[in-house]
Amino acid sequence: MVKYHIPFVYCITVTENHILG
Repeated sequence: MVKYHIPFVYCITVTENHILG
């Protein structure tokens, strides 16, 4: 689950960073 959880959170972080940035 961790292997799937990390990319999921990372994708959200990158998406939010792109929107905010």
